[in-house]
Amino acid sequence: MKNYFKKEGVSSCILKFDLKMKLSLFLFLTLISTQAAVYSQNERITISLKDVTVEQVLSKIESLSQYNFLYNDNDVQFDRIITVDAKRESIEKILKEYFAIQRLNTVC
Repeated sequence: MKNYFKKEGVSSCILKFDLKMKLSLFLFLTLISTQAAVYSQNERITISLKDVTVEQVLSKIESLSQYNFLYNDNDVQFDRIITVDAKRESIEKILKEYFAIQRLNTVC
């Protein structure tokens, strides 16, 4: 009977250690994802493009930042010619300013 309790004690110790590790991992991942979200919202870029298509503007923003755009081809007029001139502006502000005419929802 004594050996059974010893095994039970070791097992409960491993269970507590496992729970601590799970909680630590959860907290670590939460902090990392929060920091990534804050970085992307504060990221500012300088972009100056004259008489280019919307597709070229989006490609340039993707190359200057860590953003990737997903869009429905029916919602964006890729052949529309625009001029973009923004100095140290947030990407969200650039998108809202230059694409306000089209019905786009930006998620930043």
